[in-house]
Amino acid sequence: WLERQDPSGRVYYFNPAKRETSWHRPEKIISSGALQSAGDRNGEWVARQDPRSGRTYYYNATLRQTSWTNPDEEAAQAALKANQGAVKRLSVNLAAGAQDAGKRLSTGLKRMSQALTGGATAGMNRNSARYSIGLPQTPVNKTEARMSIKLGGDINYGEEGRLSFRGENGEDPFAALKALKNQGIMPENDQEKQKELEKYLKINLDDMCRGITDDIKSTTSFRVYASENFNTRQKVKLVGGGGQLDLGKMTMWQGTNIKQPLHLMSDKNMNYDALLAFKNILFFCGDKNSKKLMEFHAQIFLATGAASSDELHDELICQLIKQANNNPGTKSLQRVWMLTAMSCGSFKCSKSFLPYLESHLKSGAEASHDDEVKKYARYAMLKLKKAWEHEPRLEVPCYDEILSIMEYQPYSIAVSLVNSTVINMDVDSWSTIADVNHAIAYRLNIEDGIPFTCFEMNEDDMERVLDDDDRILDVLAYWDREVTSKQTKRYTPEYRFLYKLRLFFDISEEDTSAVELAYYQAVFDVNDSRYPCTEEDAIILASLEAQEKFGDYDGSDVFGENVGAYVPAKYYNEETKDELKRKIYDQYQQLAGYDSFACKVNYLDYVKAWKYYGSAYYFAEPITNKIFGKEFPKEVVLGVNAKGVLIIDPGTLDLLQEFPYSEIVTWGFSAKNLVFVVGNLVRSRKMFFETEEGVEINSLIYAYVNKLMTVGDNMIKDEGAGDMDM
Repeated sequence: WLERQDPSGRVYYFNPAKRETSWHRPEKIISSGALQSAGDRNGEWVARQDPRSGRTYYYNATLRQTSWTNPDEEAAQAALKANQGAVKRLSVNLAAGAQDAGKRLSTGLKRMSQALTGGATAGMNRNSARYSIGLPQTPVNKTEARMSIKLGGDINYGEEGRLSFRGENGEDPFAALKALKNQGIMPENDQEKQKELEKYLKINLDDMCRGITDDIKSTTSFRVYASENFNTRQKVKLVGGGGQLDLGKMTMWQGTNIKQPLHLMSDKNMNYDALLAFKNILFFCGDKNSKKLMEFHAQIFLATGAASSDELHDELICQLIKQANNNPGTKSLQRVWMLTAMSCGSFKCSKSFLPYLESHLKSGAEASHDDEVKKYARYAMLKLKKAWEHEPRLEVPCYDEILSIMEYQPYSIAVSLVNSTVINMDVDSWSTIADVNHAIAYRLNIEDGIPFTCFEMNEDDMERVLDDDDRILDVLAYWDREVTSKQTKRYTPEYRFLYKLRLFFDISEEDTSAVELAYYQAVFDVNDSRYPCTEEDAIILASLEAQEKFGDYDGSDVFGENVGAYVPAKYYNEETKDELKRKIYDQYQQLAGYDSFACKVNYLDYVKAWKYYGSAYYFAEPITNKIFGKEFPKEVVLGVNAKGVLIIDPGTLDLLQEFPYSEIVTWGFSAKNLVFVVGNLVRSRKMFFETEEGVEINSLIYAYVNKLMTVGDNMIKDEGAGDMDM
């Protein structure tokens, strides 16, 4: 329960999970002071600041969504005005079959959110004391990439399961266009906005690092830490017999290998890792000669810290501090600080050691006489602060990331759109997929970026949804590792980021940029045979695409030899292409005078009428071959879209069963299984499937059901539901 105030200033209490309000103080309340820290954990929308623009946005870790406005505040105000009985009836309708339907649905969604934010995340064992030096074996990706399933192949697909664009009485198929004929709703170019957008996609390290150490008050001494924690009583060979190490020497630079770790390690197996790490510091800094590249030694050092515990993290950071103290070589000293910046962005030290590290970085940034040292000390502090705002990284930095740090440059990535446009933007070790999604939506002037996200695409047309909390540079490091392990003389894996629709919600026509992006994706999906469509569908859609692209038909052959690119492959034949073009041109002529945006809107209206539109497809195996008395094949395709769940025969592409969300009582998943409970208030039944993609299926259903509930609440508000009983 969250404490809120109505417009009159009166305090009330709002529960965002149940979407309920109360004038009476509940037993457990999240105060405004604790909300920021508890928000990610409890599913609230938490305010964050975009590092590039400084603009505040809101992030919900449970839903893995971002928003420029605070949906919790909006929902609280809506719930305050909405009629509680009406909201409950909506919940009953969505969760038919439960005695307390609103409670059941809330519990089901909460359980799904816990699975999303907890058990779904695979991480490496960070407490192992011994491992093979190299790259961690657990990659950043949490789900396997999947092949795009195309249901628009060469198959006889009848009228059933499709809503025709042309009405039963043969009315004009383009009637909807005429209402938009004279609307000029495309936004004008705003030069000031463009300047801000460019700043938004660039990281200026000097600006971000300026004053970064001002708020560090700690003046803790590294030598004091060493006197309390270093293993000064380790056995050493001295002239005349045994003894103990000199603390001063243990905290100062040395150009030869250390014989024992600086700390007394709790596990002897970590001794080898610590000694190897120090050796790679010497190689990277040029204190010892090596035939390997500098970035190779940096990567091995970072790999040592990536898959270890805080104990070894502290050891590695102390080694770097040791090598920065009284280092006689200018280049060696600068490289120590480069490696320190890399380390601060790759793994965390313990909380108890953090003040000593901050004091060291502050000293380097303010007291050093070397400008390069100052620069990298500030950069290390920036990375340190950002690292503590996120979960630990899951990958070791790749060579390109290491080189960008050595050059004191952010890493530049390219993100493709479905219309082949490429957006270039800067990222760093702290940048997440959510940050990139947010930046691209801002760059494209998309008002509601929630339906869009970045996908990973490879050369085999396999795609994978990237989680909001994935680090961009972890994804790139994973790609680098995949290329290294799978590359042959004849084959090199290729990967790219693709920003596109994931959640096919209705898009407001006022959000013109979102409409345009959705249009280009619909064109690609239709022509790529991802949806079943008739030849009539294909011809009408091709004419809309032509009008949007070429303007009014002037009698010329605008398609030329490329007409096959405007229709699904099964409708293109070299022998009949002229007849195909004639049919498209006949429809094309009817669109004279209609603008580009009108064509896009109506193209989307057309395809949204299909049952399959917006479906994400997943292979699954029914536990039993009979569901509701119907014989099912051993393997089916589950289609999840904004309307519900489809069960499709992958052999014939027949629609075997469909369940709108109003008929799904609840659902759940495990590592290998997925279950739906479908029915109504009187009768419900379970359907079990074996699938490895339950996490992604659950995530989609959760998002769509949550959207339906939000829309339902808004409908109640718009219809003027009564105020809450005082």
